[in-house]
Amino acid sequence: MRESSARLFGRRGGRPICTLAVAVAACAAVSLASATPTLGGESFNPVLWGPSGLSSQFVEYSVSVNSNGGSSDRGFVNVVRDDGTWVVQNVPVGFEPGSRTMATNVNAALFVNGASYQTTFHDAPQTGAPAFGGGAVRALGPAVTYLAADPHGAADLGPFTGPPVPGNVAINFGPLLGFTYHVGMPDLPQGPNECYPTSAANSLSWMNSTYGLGLNLTTAQIRDSLKDPTHMMTDPNRGTFNTRFLSGKDQFVSEHGLPIVTHQLTGGAGDRPTVDELINEMAKGQDVEITIAAMGQNWGHMVTLVGILDLGPFGVGIAFNDPDDGKDQTQTAWLSRSGEFLTGTYAGSELRFAFAESIPEPGILALLGVACLALLTGGRHRTGSGPRRRGGAGDLAHRG
Repeated sequence: MRESSARLFGRRGGRPICTLAVAVAACAAVSLASATPTLGGESFNPVLWGPSGLSSQFVEYSVSVNSNGGSSDRGFVNVVRDDGTWVVQNVPVGFEPGSRTMATNVNAALFVNGASYQTTFHDAPQTGAPAFGGGAVRALGPAVTYLAADPHGAADLGPFTGPPVPGNVAINFGPLLGFTYHVGMPDLPQGPNECYPTSAANSLSWMNSTYGLGLNLTTAQIRDSLKDPTHMMTDPNRGTFNTRFLSGKDQFVSEHGLPIVTHQLTGGAGDRPTVDELINEMAKGQDVEITIAAMGQNWGHMVTLVGILDLGPFGVGIAFNDPDDGKDQTQTAWLSRSGEFLTGTYAGSELRFAFAESIPEPGILALLGVACLALLTGGRHRTGSGPRRRGGAGDLAHRG
């Protein structure tokens, strides 16, 4: 599935950096041995939607990646069909050390069963389709189901009525100006209409392990507490209301004495979140949950942000853990600056709500040392501790 490793995976030194906006230089960088990322387990699968398995116009692309997480091991995967069609565009991979499955969804019309496909790895987002130079024949695998447990996830927005139709929006890719990535974010599967408490539990569990908050609960136990009638009041038949989401999370935080402040992001038109708010909150070490709503449909679904990549005026890329995609994998998508999903599972959808958890200063300064210690001692297991990584344009050198 790859060209020669010399062309795709040239070696360069790389090192992760632990930073916070309030103390950029407070955490020393730790050197990692240079290595080349390994791609494997590539697949294309038709996507079904909802409890009844509605047919969709999406095909899921997924690829397993083994990386050291350093600058030499993170970049972007592209897939080109033998006739030059750019099928998979700039999936960010390798931003987390260890093994991870990364996924996105493409318009089913882009995949021709039995055609040949070439998969390449690049240091920077590609502005056009890489030239096809030979590949492997690919066939569709078994169908996968999305949103089987979430027809009413966001109670404020009503029931799910069908999948969005993938758009044919031309995507412009510019240079990567910066990124933030939360290493070790859990990806707990949800129960019926539990996307809100499950996404919040992923965030709180990550903050607990990353900053050493001392909460002796698993991610599942946090979720089960959040959804109960004394907290978020999640109804298995209709989901969670936003007001109960915030108040229930605040109550949980207070009961366990956690140094966390929660808030809603409302900087856009109609009190909707903006992508700039997402960038700022993630860069400050805050966790963010977003609600995605299909254009023209009164329905919404919540996911947990894992990373955000800033392309400036070209838009942003997000990595997120979806509690109802049926797999332990991180989804990726590219968004316009206005918050419209241009690619991925929810292409044709938009940001509707966003909520964040933060540790206010000076508490976050004290906890910064805990996060850095986790990195120094090798705490990089996906569901364990380990701070996010942040870089700039120079952190991903362009190899051409």
